[in-house]
Amino acid sequence: MAATIENVELVYEGWGRFLLVRMRREDGSVLTQQLDDHGDGVAVLPYDPDRKVVTVVRQVRPSALFTGRGVMVIEAPAGRLDTDDPEACAKREALEESGLKIAELEHIGTFWISPATSTERAHLYLGRYSEADRLSDGGGLHDEGEQIIVEEVPIARILAMADSGELDDVKTFCAVQALRLRYPEICA
Repeated sequence: MAATIENVELVYEGWGRFLLVRMRREDGSVLTQQLDDHGDGVAVLPYDPDRKVVTVVRQVRPSALFTGRGVMVIEAPAGRLDTDDPEACAKREALEESGLKIAELEHIGTFWISPATSTERAHLYLGRYSEADRLSDGGGLHDEGEQIIVEEVPIARILAMADSGELDDVKTFCAVQALRLRYPEICA
């Protein structure tokens, strides 16, 4: 017997949906679990190989504030995938959040963020840029309530942050590790 969904109860609908899902597993047991359904997201780690820097953003995240694990989270520019394709969305988010026009993206992969409780998968990219690609200060969209701080960080520093656990956003951590593995010459 294959696992099946027996019932879905909508608890809340807004920016996303909060559901209670009743699932019958392969062994016949039944489990009811909470599910956050808000679609896929994208993230891009912009990097300048000539100056050996990455661009990241910092912003207050309610989950970090709620759990008492800090206030500002360091992240690669990211956003929710709406109706456009992941690559176009990643380029748009890079421009809105970091002020960078990324011409070409390198796909790292598409990953479940928290498959036990969320439908979200993240499409992760690396995006090469130069100083000439900075079109604005970035900072996000004010009508979406974004208050984003943009920072260029030396690659050596972002790698040290990943190694020490200071970099605690999983999508950014994965993108930094991909940069390290794919481009060891700029990460030395």
